Amino acid sequence: MKRLLIFAVAVLLAQPTLSQAQTTGTVEDVQIRSVDFSTQVLELFNNGSSNQALDGWRFCTHDETDGFDYTSSGGLNGITLGAGSSLSVHWANDATGPDAINVSSLGGAWIDDLTVAGVGEGISLNLYRDSSFGSTASIVDHVQYSYSGANIGGPANPRGGVAVGAGLWGTSTDWIPIESTSTGLILSDTAFPGATGNTHTSSSYSVSSIPEPSALLLFSVGAAALSVRRRRIS
Repeated sequence: MKRLLIFAVAVLLAQPTLSQAQTTGTVEDVQIRSVDFSTQVLELFNNGSSNQALDGWRFCTHDETDGFDYTSSGGLNGITLGAGSSLSVHWANDATGPDAINVSSLGGAWIDDLTVAGVGEGISLNLYRDSSFGSTASIVDHVQYSYSGANIGGPANPRGGVAVGAGLWGTSTDWIPIESTSTGLILSDTAFPGATGNTHTSSSYSVSSIPEPSALLLFSVGAAALSVRRRRIS
């Protein structure tokens, strides 16, 4: 799962406001909005109207080989995610600027990378407000994706049932389909799930892809033909 792909979709990131302020909002407003497979960046976005302190918050990440990887309980301490702002978490540990953080600085453990590139591969990403990982009251957001949308059981998704119970995800067998040409995913339905009954599913996300060679060839031929036609007209 080390294959790096080019993320072709432009993800519009709001400028974050990260501070020491402790103003709190609705925790479900904080969402995993996008995952860039090329740059290995996960984006947290505060879709609410209030700042949200992330003290004590933790990631619980899984793939088909690692069942339980938890970042430390103090990894996000001191960070407040402003309303309408983003925090980029860099799996490649190349973060720069106040709106970005390296996954290594969070402490604890995490999956090796964010990419699925072959049959049998799947990843689930979970965000918790505290260390009660089996509690539906503690899980804030959940995203699961797999190669071709296959239902990957076992270690890849031990928290799917918690997310379903919390109203964050439809069913534990519903996976966002990722292909070998996929470059990233982004949440297209940003209304927060859970309390509002707006449960996210695989269809809540858009997946970007590298154009197939045949599609690029057709585009080039079409563009060339249009250019010739324009020259003849003029």
